[in-house]
Parts: sequence; structure tokens; C-alpha cells
Amino acid sequence: MKLNKLFDLYLIEQKLYNSPGTYKFYLSIKKTLINTFGNIDSSALTKEFVTNYIFSERERGISPNTLNHRVGFIKRACRFSDVHPGVENIRNMRIPFVTFGYLDQKQQTELFSNVFPKITLRSKVLIMIFVDTGARLSEVINIRIEDINFDERYVYLVHTKTKHERYVYYTVGTSRLLKQYVKKQKKMNKFLFSTPSGKQLTVNNVECIFGRMRKRFKIEKLSPHMLRHTLTTNLYSNGADLIMISRVLGHTSVETTKRYVHIDLIETRRRYDKFIHKKK
Repeated sequence: MKLNKLFDLYLIEQKLYNSPGTYKFYLSIKKTLINTFGNIDSSALTKEFVTNYIFSERERGISPNTLNHRVGFIKRACRFSDVHPGVENIRNMRIPFVTFGYLDQKQQTELFSNVFPKITLRSKVLIMIFVDTGARLSEVINIRIEDINFDERYVYLVHTKTKHERYVYYTVGTSRLLKQYVKKQKKMNKFLFSTPSGKQLTVNNVECIFGRMRKRFKIEKLSPHMLRHTLTTNLYSNGADLIMISRVLGHTSVETTKRYVHIDLIETRRRYDKFIHKKK
């Protein structure tokens, strides 16, 4: 079986069971591999062949994480079509444990004291939904009015990355802004966030909104994903355990959640002292 056909058969199933973003990511991996290998016969994907590919890509500076994704794609495609050229025994490379960026307390104070008074009500609500719920950008733009329980202050996320619906919650302050925002909409469609003409906001629309705020207020790290990380760190700093945080974020693994937690040395010492004194 030719490589292009092998990958296409696998991708047909992935389109059914994964989000559009994940499917698009898999398409990019397929394109990279075909461009590198050519449309060779799948039997050529031996352990030696793929291992040599890994070595050459590492010399080019390709990260272990990226190569794990590519090799994992090859393994799954072979397994799906019951093709066994020998790649199954290739182990994943170790990835250095790193966390992602977030807004520290100073930046959060700046956001709410200096930025909030100068932006539109829609932008305020958009920021607070990200801050309070930790939802992904793709999840937020698909929130419908009917998904919101205004009395109990929660949102039922139907369109999620993992395909598993979940509940997320928001604060009393956000509740006031949200009710004010919904009440003022003259042309509200079924989605919470829309353009002035009533069309659903897209990922590009939201990224442009945040891009303008970054440029105007010079907050370099202001983005939907940074706010997701910020919620995680705030929850953890205030005593929430990783399992609870993982559930809020919609992670399938606590190991993923760990990468979202950012605790500095002062905060680490504070937590250490707190638990030591409890024992004494």
C-alpha cells in the first residue's frame, strides 16, 4: 500500500472522531511526511528507516515533541490499516517538562484596572468568560445563549476539543456583566458572541480583538490561551487540586494539567509553610 493511501484511510476515521482543529493538525503532519518521504510503499517504513529519519530531523533542530507527533501518526496509521513494517517498537523521545506562560498578579491588576475601563462591553465579557471558565477559544465562540444557566452561573460546553461535554462556572461579577451584555444586544443570534451584524464570532475575529488590545495596552501576553493558564494557576494557588482543575479545563490527563500550573518560589514556600504548620 502506498503511503498516501495509508494516511488517507487513517484520516477518514480521524475526521469522524476529532475536532476540526485536530483533524487539520493531522493533515499538516501527513503533508510534511509525504513531502519528506515521497509516496513510497508503506513496507519501507521499517524501524531503521524511521529511526534514521528521527536522527536527521533532530540534527535539523526539530523538537522531540514535534517528532513524537509525526512518528505517532505513522504508528497509528499503520495499526489502523493492519500494516506492520516494524515502527511499533520505536519509543517516544523524552520531552523536557515545561510550563506555558500566564498573566502574573501585576499583569492581572493592570488588565482589570487599566484595560477594562477602556474597552467595549463585549470585550469585557469575552475576557471574563476566558478568565472564569478556562474554556478554549474554539469552545467559547460556540457558546449558545441556551447553554448558559444565568441563575446557577454555569455554562454547558457542548462543542469541546475532546468531544466530551462539560460544565464550567463563572463569578458573580461576570454574571452582572453577562446579563448586561445580553440585555443590550439588539440583534442577538443563538450564539453568545457575535459581530454587530449578528454573525457568530470566528477564531480570527477573537484573535484580532486580542491583538488590538495587546497593541493598544502593551500587554504582551494577553491572549485567550494565556487566560486559560492564568485561571489554572489562580485555582491551584488557592488550594484547588489537580484533579478538580483538570475537570474544569476538560483535560483527559492530569499530566497535561501540570503544564498549566505556574507557581513561583515565593508561592511555593507559602504553600510549603502552610502544610508543614498543619502537621505540627
